[in-house]
Parts: sequence; C-alpha cells; structure tokens
Amino acid sequence: MVNIPTKLKDVNFYVDGRDWMGKGEIKLPDISHKSQEVSPMGIAGTLSLPNVGDIEPLKGEVKLLTVWKDSLAVCLNPKQAVMLDVRGVVQVMNPQTGLMEDKPVVVKMRAYFAKTGIGNWKPGEGDQPTLEYSAVYMKITVDGQDVFEYDPIAYKLIVNGQDLLADTRAALGK
Repeated sequence: MVNIPTKLKDVNFYVDGRDWMGKGEIKLPDISHKSQEVSPMGIAGTLSLPNVGDIEPLKGEVKLLTVWKDSLAVCLNPKQAVMLDVRGVVQVMNPQTGLMEDKPVVVKMRAYFAKTGIGNWKPGEGDQPTLEYSAVYMKITVDGQDVFEYDPIAYKLIVNGQDLLADTRAALGK
C-alpha cells in the first residue's frame, strides 16, 4: 500500500545557505512544457506534442512578512544569482500501521530576482514586500528521491532518474 499524503506540515527556505531572515511564503514555479501543434497527413485531427526539454521560464515569488535588510540586500542585486533552498515536511498517513509520518520535500533553485516590490506601508499592518524571481536551475527531491531536475544551460532534464535529453546532447556532440 502507498502512504497517503495529508498536508504540507511546515516549510522553511534558505538563500545561499543562510537562514532566510525575512519570513513569509514562497510560490514555486509552474513547470510548463512548451508544445507544438502538428496536423500530419493520415490522422484525423491535430495533436499538441511536447517539445521535450523546452520548458517555459521558471518564475515564482516570495512574499515577506515585512521589509528586512538581509533579504533586500540579496534581492536587489540583479547581477548575482542566488541559491534558493526550500525545505518542506509533508505529513503522510501509513494505511497499514495508521502511523502519521513526516517526509521531506526539498526544492533547490538557482534564481535571479527580477522585481522587488517594497509593499504598502501602513502603520500597525504588515507591508508584505513581494519579490519576483526567475530560476535558471531547479531540482525537486521527495523523501530522498530526486524526482525532477532541470538545467537548461547544461542541457539536462531528468525526471525520476531518467535523463530525457541524453540522446539529444549526444546527437549535438555535447
């Protein structure tokens, strides 16, 4: 039997190996494969087929509770990519034992911050600065197993241990 995920129990994120001083929330990028519509002779209709390895830009955002100097110092430098390390704990229920277990989920990204909104300032309320980023590398590990790794610069797309671009790299002499 398979464990039943019940909820994301908690999450923390780090920037360049340091504890993220401005606590808040993070929206992770959507993984959207570009596709192409083809209508070859001999079929009834049009197919939308993925361009393997061609993924839309990985964009997301961080919402902070308030303005914090350490986070702004990192995010306002458009020249330097940062490593984002997002660590979550997913609570799962083991249906055989009834035991609730915690399983780690880790998302690592190399990203540039593209836009820094300082927020709306109103005394007594959180200003919630919003920091938009664009990742140039992303890796997802669930319960110790690498599930997804995308590195367009190195020409790699690895899903569940299978390198989907190995043949393409070899054909291109990379």
